[in-house]
Amino acid sequence: MERAERRIGPRAATVLLLVEGYCSLAVEMIALRVLVPVAGQSVGVTSVVVTAFLAALALGYRSGGRFAGEVREKLGWNLAAAAAWSAFWLSRFGVALAFDVTASLPPLWQVALYAAVGVGPAAFLLAETVVLLVGRGARATASGKAGGAFSASTLGNVAGGLLTALVVMQHLGVAAALALVVSFAVLGRFWTQPRLEAAARGRRLSGRVQALGRLCIPLARLAGLLAFVLLLYAALVGNREVSSNIAPYAVFIICWVGIQLASAVIGDVWAGLNPFRTMADLGAWLRSEVAEKPISDPSRGAGNRWWAVGAMV
Repeated sequence: MERAERRIGPRAATVLLLVEGYCSLAVEMIALRVLVPVAGQSVGVTSVVVTAFLAALALGYRSGGRFAGEVREKLGWNLAAAAAWSAFWLSRFGVALAFDVTASLPPLWQVALYAAVGVGPAAFLLAETVVLLVGRGARATASGKAGGAFSASTLGNVAGGLLTALVVMQHLGVAAALALVVSFAVLGRFWTQPRLEAAARGRRLSGRVQALGRLCIPLARLAGLLAFVLLLYAALVGNREVSSNIAPYAVFIICWVGIQLASAVIGDVWAGLNPFRTMADLGAWLRSEVAEKPISDPSRGAGNRWWAVGAMV
């Protein structure tokens, strides 16, 4: 008896498409960046890399449309293979190896071969995932599913382009950008179903520990708000040298990594430190005082949604 394939839900498919889009454009941009020391950044180099990348995407779309096996297994293999391939060929060792082997060829031929071997396979594998996930959208029509899939992938491209070029590579370097791409691809490969439901329930603490925790919550909220103000000030008017400014390190190391580790050991640390929640609660308290309405009033915040959307944009 054949084993039924586990279905990928619409939300999971959207997340995977966002991951694919991010990784896809990030791979292309990192490739262009690592080629600068060995091939320069001329229009010819950029054209060759982009052409090879787009050709691999076209082949990947075609191959994904012909696939008739188990989608979940294929997706996992594609993401894992793309992560491993990118980790090697986008590293300094991979670039040096490619140009040492092809040292006898003209420079543009070296770039073309590197793009075909080092960048093309990753783009091919990521492109296949888009087509494989088209049918997993929530929309009923084929055009709706295709539109939703490619829009999610393109949004991932936008995020990958902006974050990779303007934030990660500029402030943390190429190695950090590559590590981020690989981590996203590996996460999409191995985290395909909920794994922390049992751990999320936690365990009941003693009364004394709970009382101590309630006393610490206001202090944690104050500390989170003060840290947010300090980092915002450092980011806007602080030293422009990255090595002398605490903002990027606090965001990408302390917040991105440190809070995750602390949450795994202690619990939901971010819930107590979150400055945005603190500001929202302060605003709700002020409104209740001015409008003489309780904080739990159902109409609280009515009409403010578009202000929030505008602030986010």
